[in-house]
Amino acid sequence: MHSRKITLIMANQALGSVLGMFALLFMTRYIDKTEVGLFAFAFGFVALLSFFGDMGFSQAHVKKVSEGRDLGECIGSFLAVKVFLTLSMIGIVLAAVWVWEHVLHKDLGGAAGLMAVMIILFYFSVVHLKNIFLYTFQARIKTAIQESLNLAENVVRSVGIIVVAILAKGPVEVAWAYVAGGFASLILAASIFVKHRYPISRPNLRLVREYAVFALPLSLSISLTVIALNTDKVMIQLFWNPDHVANYFLSQKAVFPLISVSTAVAMVLFPAVSSAHSMGNMEKVRDLTRNAVKYFLMLLTPVAFFVIAFPAPIIHLFSAGYGDAAPVLMILSIYALIRGCFVLYSGQVNGLGHPKTTAKATITISLLNIVLNLMFIPKSLFGVPLLGLAEKGAALATLTAIFVGFGMVFIASRRLSGSTFRARNLLHPLAGGLMACTLLSISHFYYPHRIYELIGFLLLGLGIYGGILAVLREIGKEDLSLLTAVTDPRLMAIYIRDEMANRGTEAGKEEGERAGREEGKEEDGSDVGAEARGKGEDGGNHSEDNL
Repeated sequence: MHSRKITLIMANQALGSVLGMFALLFMTRYIDKTEVGLFAFAFGFVALLSFFGDMGFSQAHVKKVSEGRDLGECIGSFLAVKVFLTLSMIGIVLAAVWVWEHVLHKDLGGAAGLMAVMIILFYFSVVHLKNIFLYTFQARIKTAIQESLNLAENVVRSVGIIVVAILAKGPVEVAWAYVAGGFASLILAASIFVKHRYPISRPNLRLVREYAVFALPLSLSISLTVIALNTDKVMIQLFWNPDHVANYFLSQKAVFPLISVSTAVAMVLFPAVSSAHSMGNMEKVRDLTRNAVKYFLMLLTPVAFFVIAFPAPIIHLFSAGYGDAAPVLMILSIYALIRGCFVLYSGQVNGLGHPKTTAKATITISLLNIVLNLMFIPKSLFGVPLLGLAEKGAALATLTAIFVGFGMVFIASRRLSGSTFRARNLLHPLAGGLMACTLLSISHFYYPHRIYELIGFLLLGLGIYGGILAVLREIGKEDLSLLTAVTDPRLMAIYIRDEMANRGTEAGKEEGERAGREEGKEEDGSDVGAEARGKGEDGGNHSEDNL
């Protein structure tokens, strides 16, 4: 069941990424590059301060609900806190706008830029209110419901952006498309919440204090992370212009599908490690992490190396006017691989009961990223000459910071669990490099320009990559059997149907047991069969050895 949850999350994120890529394609082709940059800046400006609308209380809510506290009191208290924090965020962002214009004497991009900031502020307010329902569902481990909310927002937002782009509108209309997506998700969340009759009681002041005790220590790392993730776009606008922001925005969006894979795996790795650790099974902890990293690299390495080999034609698919973004795309593709490993090892360390260790790494990454942005992005600061690398500097700062953070959590993982470096993991970048060199050699005779040519090259590259790993015995029948088991559409459909209906998963159990017996007949299907035999969400005894 855990593997199926990962697969569902990854499938939804893959669908969302495809929709997002289409929306980005229309945006970059039909909307002026400067206006795209203005929207990216407006979004980053508000997002920079959006952490004031949460301050770690969402994580506290998940913890208290999952611990079995009175659900009505938890929801009522969380609702009151979120409304207060959202109003506080609105006031702080408005104050920041005044400082930007009247103290720093900087332009937000004219009337359109200012309006885009206000609309994005409205969007984040809607999102924070939606999160009242979303994190309640997360605490109840309703993965299918969570993903349906994300899908609803992605679909409505992407369709809205495509329509706006076709009509050749600007940043204001793109911002409204985001609001439409946020409202679609909010309405769906509220409808499911009411249909499933979740209780809401009066806020409990004592419970709010307990939330605060848990949340406020997290707020520092959360706030620094949010700031670090959005400082780059604001700094690029501050020291350069919207065109450079647009280059960085496009590259970030293009590598997001790579980043989302590690997030999906980590969401389930954490509780799996926690369970194994509670039983004192450190060998299982090491195996879980080792397999998670192995399969992550197996999936992502060929795609990342393909992007590194052909950044220019990939960027050209979106628009010829974004050619300067090619080096940024290459750098961020490497970042996606290292970040994925960082996220997975962080999940292990958290599961071992050491969240402070990962918090220190996160704070280090955030602070280092901000400092490096100040060194790499502007040409000079207070008369001191700097590198002046603009969006390329932002990408290099991000890559350097995550590399340091990965080193910190890997050392911590080795100290806490005895995990060692798996030398065979180096076979993945080796195979990726050989694949890229082979494709580049072929490109001397036939260079891919069109989308179908790039897809053909990618499929050829995947075949080369898989063949190299097969020859090196890094991929085998067991890996293929696992992939087949966790992507079974029958079991996935039953799981989604039952969770959305808020009923037990007896049908899923029966079907799972039948499929498990079939899988158990496979020559090497012991682990896979156990996974397929995993009971429904309300059952137990799931096999977590294979992620």
